[in-house]
Amino acid sequence: METTDVSDSSPTKSGVGGILPSLTTLFLCVLSFLSGLGVYYFYGQPNLTARGVTRRNLARMGRTFDAFFEENDRFPDPDQWQDEVRRGVGPVFVEQELLDGWNNLLQYKLVKLGKCEVYVLYSIGLDGIDSNGAGDDMVFPVGGYD
Repeated sequence: METTDVSDSSPTKSGVGGILPSLTTLFLCVLSFLSGLGVYYFYGQPNLTARGVTRRNLARMGRTFDAFFEENDRFPDPDQWQDEVRRGVGPVFVEQELLDGWNNLLQYKLVKLGKCEVYVLYSIGLDGIDSNGAGDDMVFPVGGYD
């Protein structure tokens, strides 16, 4: 009976040597992906946080204006609203609530619609340009009373 030599004489790689380059490539791809997430988290997250702070402060100011109206039967004067809100709310008021998440002063306007007077409260947004509530400005839902 004749026997054949079955030693490794084929040109293809097998075993750990063939898997190692593909594991290295996979590791580098995963590392690259995770690095991208890190860049998003550390550089993209502040804008998400700024939007959240802005939404919170707009809602708090809206509630403050509603409470001011209930006590005074009018909304704050647009030219003096910061001072009137500071006096009306008392010691629980935080100065930072007058600002949006990008440290811009919240904008406030009174608009007459027939017999009804409504207020518009908004942030000028990330670009810092007052677009009267348009563009990237963040607007609090309009509030008003007859």
